[in-house]
Amino acid sequence: MYRLAALWAALAVPLWSAIAWFWPDASAWPAAARSIDWHARAMVSGYVGAVVVSFLVAPLRRWPADRSAQAWALLVAWLAARVLSLWSPDWARYGMAADLVFFGIAAIVLGRRALRAPAPNNLLFAAAPWVLMLSVAAPMQVLEMVAILIAVLAGRVIPGLVNTRAPGRRAQIRPDLERIALGALVAAIGLRALMPGSAVADLAAALAALANLYRWWNWAPQVGFRADLRLATMLFAYAWLPVWLLVDAAGAWAPAGAGSHALAAGLVGGMTWAMMNRTLAEPLGPPCWLEKTGAAALAVGVLARFAMAFAPATAWLPLAAAATLGWSLAFGSLALRGLGGPAHKGQERRQ
Repeated sequence: MYRLAALWAALAVPLWSAIAWFWPDASAWPAAARSIDWHARAMVSGYVGAVVVSFLVAPLRRWPADRSAQAWALLVAWLAARVLSLWSPDWARYGMAADLVFFGIAAIVLGRRALRAPAPNNLLFAAAPWVLMLSVAAPMQVLEMVAILIAVLAGRVIPGLVNTRAPGRRAQIRPDLERIALGALVAAIGLRALMPGSAVADLAAALAALANLYRWWNWAPQVGFRADLRLATMLFAYAWLPVWLLVDAAGAWAPAGAGSHALAAGLVGGMTWAMMNRTLAEPLGPPCWLEKTGAAALAVGVLARFAMAFAPATAWLPLAAAATLGWSLAFGSLALRGLGGPAHKGQERRQ
């Protein structure tokens, strides 16, 4: 399923780029895809939703090794949603319904797991599909909630990897800073929803940005970037969280689209790419050329898309081309991972 989600990300962004920037008058483009709402739902409900559900529902990650009715139902619902979303606007509504079915099946699976073992993690995971259902109507708000999940998981994974890859245990995990950074992030998102555009919400976003930047620096990124490509990708992705919050804190002073793409492409896109890349690379070995190409393309694509918000109009098309090509190469490399190379033999069991 990770490969299917990556393939969708690799194809949906060029389609949207062609419609929005390169050939907007072409009559061949699907009518339903000519809206910015389609782009948001395609990336949040279609891509991010599939990755989160794949991460939480283990049998789906083992596809195609898993042949259960649950795996088939999830796969069929997700594929139906993607196909219908490219049909006419009337049929696209049924695609939104198929997304709700996809998240509903995941909610049932994770709910049963939580009832059998009501641990805090299981209860939190059981709530995730219900939140993802909201993405069909409010994708950006759901993306902000996904950012909280990423922030929690990053704090559990990145420091440990830094200390494993680099001698001397240089990454520091400070419980007080963890509580402050995560609490400030939740408060900033909540205040932005309750008091959008207010000075209080902007101040909360700025404080959350500084707290999370300090948290990131305590993970010794200067060591982690040199130690391991996979770790470097995670550190690169998490660095976009304070960037997003600072841009949001700037309010009307920041160009339109800068904050949303720092969040969507930089943090969520980068971290999900890094997580899928690590899973698809198991058993872990030296990065192959496809992995190195994908990591470099991801960095180029994310930086180019963020730069578009600040660039003059004359630079838009070159930056748009770089952003689209970089993103598609990065996620295309994931979709191709393990489909014939001996370095990745045996990984299908994790899908």
